[in-house]
Amino acid sequence: MFSTTGRSAIRAIIYIAQQSIENKKVGLSEIAQEVIVPQPYLGKVLQDITKHKLMSSSKGRGGGFFFQASQLDVSMYDFINYIDRPQWFENCALGLSQCSDEFPCPMHHQLVPLRKKVINFLKETSLRDMAELTTSKQYVLGL
Repeated sequence: MFSTTGRSAIRAIIYIAQQSIENKKVGLSEIAQEVIVPQPYLGKVLQDITKHKLMSSSKGRGGGFFFQASQLDVSMYDFINYIDRPQWFENCALGLSQCSDEFPCPMHHQLVPLRKKVINFLKETSLRDMAELTTSKQYVLGL
C-alpha cells in the first residue's frame, strides 16, 4: 500500500510520537535502531519532515526529534499524503490512464468504497491517536 520510504517514515513518526507523549526527544540513532531503518536514509526522511514543520527537532545535548502538541494532532492522512503521496489515493489500481465511474477498470467499483474507508480512517485518526493505539513495538517494527 505504501512505498518503502512511506512505511519507514510512518513507523518512525509513530515511535517519535510515542516518545513525545512522554515528553522525550529522540536521537536519530535510537529511532533508526528501534524501527530497523538505516540511519543515513532515515535521517534524510526525518529532516525533510522537520523542514516542512510537521515535526520538530533540536540540536545539542538533550536534543533530538519530537512532536509538539499541535503536531501530534495532525491527521495521519496529512502525514501520509506528505510523506508518500500514495498513488492508490487517486489512481487506478490496475494503472490504467483512464479509469472512472463512467469508464471503470474491472476492479474500480469494488475498490472505490474500500479506498474511501481507508482515507476516512486516516483523516479521522491523528498521529496522537495512532501513537496511543500502538501499545507494542511489534506494530512499529512490523513484527
